[in-house]
Amino acid sequence: MHLTSHGEPVALDPKVLRQIFFIFREGLSNVEKHARAGRVQVDLLWGTNDLTLRIQDDGQGFDVLTIQKDGHLGLDFMQQRVQELNGHFSIHSTPGIGTELIIQIPILVSWRSSSSTITSFSAKAR
Repeated sequence: MHLTSHGEPVALDPKVLRQIFFIFREGLSNVEKHARAGRVQVDLLWGTNDLTLRIQDDGQGFDVLTIQKDGHLGLDFMQQRVQELNGHFSIHSTPGIGTELIIQIPILVSWRSSSSTITSFSAKAR
């Protein structure tokens, strides 16, 4: 997994961070369970008023319409969490090419943490 962060991170309310973490965890879990990917790229894009989380893999891909009709709970739960945060959820996939999941979450003033401490991290798969 390759992780990048662009822009100026903002300290967010722990409840909002928890929801973003659950979305992130489910996205990576889906890659691990289903994608058979050789490479996973995760990007955090910090805008002035929003945060975009992008997870892209080079796995086997799938037909998005078929998966949505089959009611895969992981995708449904991610979409519900994004909607609770007034965000936007999109998934693009091509069989044999891979999948891209894009989550855009607005950063509302009320969600900003009173703490000025930002914790950063870097992860590299072995």
